[in-house]
Amino acid sequence: MSAIPPASAMNTILQLMLANKVSLWDLMKTMLSTPQPNYQPIKDSLQQHAVDICCLLFSSVGCREIVFSWALEIVVEVLCEEIVDLSSECNGLHFKLSKTTSTQLEDSFMRTLALKIKKAAPNVFKILLALLDANPGRRRKFLVVDITEMLREYKEGVHKDKEMDLGEFGGDDSARVIDVLAHAGFSISTQSIMTAVKSLSKEAGVQIKQAVQTLTTALAYDNFNIDFKTAQPTIEHQSQFISLTSATAIPLYGVDDPAVLCCLQEIRQRELSGADNKDLHARKTSPGMFATSCSTTNGNPAIVNAIPLHKTTQIPCRAMPIEQSTTDGNIEVMDSLLRQGRIGECEDVNFDPQYDVDMSEHVLLVHGDLLTKEQLDVIVKS
Repeated sequence: MSAIPPASAMNTILQLMLANKVSLWDLMKTMLSTPQPNYQPIKDSLQQHAVDICCLLFSSVGCREIVFSWALEIVVEVLCEEIVDLSSECNGLHFKLSKTTSTQLEDSFMRTLALKIKKAAPNVFKILLALLDANPGRRRKFLVVDITEMLREYKEGVHKDKEMDLGEFGGDDSARVIDVLAHAGFSISTQSIMTAVKSLSKEAGVQIKQAVQTLTTALAYDNFNIDFKTAQPTIEHQSQFISLTSATAIPLYGVDDPAVLCCLQEIRQRELSGADNKDLHARKTSPGMFATSCSTTNGNPAIVNAIPLHKTTQIPCRAMPIEQSTTDGNIEVMDSLLRQGRIGECEDVNFDPQYDVDMSEHVLLVHGDLLTKEQLDVIVKS
């Protein structure tokens, strides 16, 4: 920073300005527009202290409102220009919400979207990050420098297995922020987001039916709880604890022919003969130390029919407002999953031969915890 001139020199300059009727504005305008090279040091000093001059004027009581209004008008103008440029069709951000698919949310779509916003509208990008992290009580302390570094790594493919979007930096008030941004024209509305979610749910329903109706897909489900806490509970608005059930459909790896699982009658015959119970009793009565001693003496067993490593495909099913900790709850869960997959037995009242697939002779694999297995066994025997 340049040294402060003595007070006598400043008084002399001010007196000369008053005597020659030269205002500070005239002096600054002349300094910035003059082509004379001998005045260049003064011009450079003026440009270097431009931020300090604005801060000084903003801190002045008489200039605060004027400077703020001017700065806000400049910011609005710049942001509007960036939004117009960003919303142009050439940037590739146009798509029909009612036709939204999961592929648009997978792979590199979201990070590509963030990169496009940062490139075409850098100031809007900063505003979005600031608004999504505006609540001091829930701030994630993400700096723009950190976000820029993350985007650079995404662009270079350093984190191909991760996904990032601007909503990642939001909190509990994200819906209100979205409404504000939508009102300003910076974002789509919450209603439009719900339209996209409905389209994604419709696509997921089709994928569930396509997978389950092959009769080569297993199902897995478990309960999850949501605790909706209210900051200031009242009689009308109280905290809620909801128990639900989530499930996923898992296509069986290496099972392409549904005839492999067409073995229900054979399993029932084995159950009637008691073969499985004898094997189970033998396993239960075998001493556990025997296996340990054999492992110590003979080493690890030879690998037989090793299952190769592969990527497991999962298709999330619809969440069910069912508490599956009871036997009746498990019946409702299985009934809901069969309806989602449109499979069942042809003798059922609700079975539609035009749209449903008969699974009466097939085995459906279901994964769950030990309590789920016990309750399903009770259902089968009842």
